Amino acid sequence: MSAGITLSDAITALVAEKRAVGYKYHAEQQVLARFEAFSRSEFPGLDTLTEASVQAWIVAARRRGVTPATLQGLIAPVRELARWLGRRGVAAYLLPRSALPRPARYVPHIYTDRELTALFTQTDRCHYCSQVPLRHLVMPVLFRTIYACGLRCSEARLLRVGDVDIDAGVLQIRDAKGGKDRQVPVYEALRARLARYHAQTAGQPDRWEWFFPGSGGRPLTLGNVGHNFRRFCGRPASPTAGAGTAPGCTICAIRSRSTTCGCGSPRDTTSVRYCRCCRPTWAIRRWPTPPTTCT
Repeated sequence: MSAGITLSDAITALVAEKRAVGYKYHAEQQVLARFEAFSRSEFPGLDTLTEASVQAWIVAARRRGVTPATLQGLIAPVRELARWLGRRGVAAYLLPRSALPRPARYVPHIYTDRELTALFTQTDRCHYCSQVPLRHLVMPVLFRTIYACGLRCSEARLLRVGDVDIDAGVLQIRDAKGGKDRQVPVYEALRARLARYHAQTAGQPDRWEWFFPGSGGRPLTLGNVGHNFRRFCGRPASPTAGAGTAPGCTICAIRSRSTTCGCGSPRDTTSVRYCRCCRPTWAIRRWPTPPTTCT
């Protein structure tokens, strides 16, 4: 390592550089912190990346039985750190891209109208629970908001009370992908549902800050949303649900004449909407006309 720069310093500088150009780099920072701790433990005094340290990192991950996709996620930030060091004249081992097997391509599930109807019906049947007293109010509105407004899961779950303009029917999405903010209008039927939900939950404990609150005054977690999504769909819980994974990739292509969709929203003849729920975030693509909302 160049004079006075430790591996920890290099990681801090890399993360700062990434965030300066718009990347959040939170998960990657955690991976790099773990790698630095691993290197400090297994290779004391080493302040760069060597083939031995990188391969040992991979072997340790494989011993834990991680999937190929997870392994890629553990090595990608380490490769980026090697590039960062190399640009500064520090000798660092860069693992070849072809060194790891590619993860199997995920095959999305295409939801039928019947499945959509069942999903929203089950959210409406969510019952009161003393441990999570607002869940039965949150879930029906949360999933309809994600679906009807094209929100990623985290964009919806991190909405603050002040981000939802009930009167104007506008959602203020803050610090979204690429660190950008945007405003999302909602249709009248969803605006009315949001207003009813707001009236029901206003003043409730844990509801002071987050529009869709979790427990202890915190926002819902990805793991919580994923668990409930699978429960409403009648699927077994994912073995990694406790680690905060979101539901698997789901694409819903909706094409119909003037009928109503699975969540009750009217559709016109030219509307084609693709609801893509991609781990770890969800988004909706719409062509060629804007959709109406779930009622």
